[in-house]
Amino acid sequence: MKKISDFLFANRDESYRTFSLPLIPNVDPAFIIGVRSPIIKKKAKEFSRDPQSREFMSELPHQYLEEYSLHRQLIEHLKNYDEMIRELDKLLPYINNWANCDGFSNPIILKNKSSFLIKIKEWAASSDTYSKRFAISMLMRYFLDDDFKKEYLLLAISCDRENDYYLQMMVAWYLATAFAKHYQITFDVFKKTPLSTFTHNKTIQKACESFRVSESQKNELRTLKIK
Repeated sequence: MKKISDFLFANRDESYRTFSLPLIPNVDPAFIIGVRSPIIKKKAKEFSRDPQSREFMSELPHQYLEEYSLHRQLIEHLKNYDEMIRELDKLLPYINNWANCDGFSNPIILKNKSSFLIKIKEWAASSDTYSKRFAISMLMRYFLDDDFKKEYLLLAISCDRENDYYLQMMVAWYLATAFAKHYQITFDVFKKTPLSTFTHNKTIQKACESFRVSESQKNELRTLKIK
């Protein structure tokens, strides 16, 4: 949609673009316009009330990272759960980087957690890196507190894939956060369940960097590092 691309280029920040490029090295630099997140967030809130927002969301694939960012945030403003799921299913196959994948939230998920968990399992079973990464990020956001279960650890671990850096990093991030919140259950599963060497050691590193993991727990985790 031309009015969206015009808006994004009108708000281009070259210094921010320069800062962003090395953070997302797996995409073509031409894919990144360089628009700061608060500007996109404000635009999404305004544009979500415009009927043309549905037209914009139907125009896949997009050309720029910021268009995908806006698209994802428009989905965050949807009030109908089934529509949100349909739009996520349309968008996820086009996601090709962590910045467009991570950070999703929508309050209606809290009222539909059982159904959402079914979708998480579907995305986790996908062969697509970023559908899997999205699934783990949603497990971390919505199922790592009161609703936590051991089976969710196993679901995240099942997504680990050798030499798939952006998936391995998300698995490690999830497990390190699980250590901080549910140490003993996570430790017992982690100790017994094989992971790729990179993910295994990265999980330990991330957990040891957390102030929410005690020193004695960190020392215990360090004994599991693969040399």
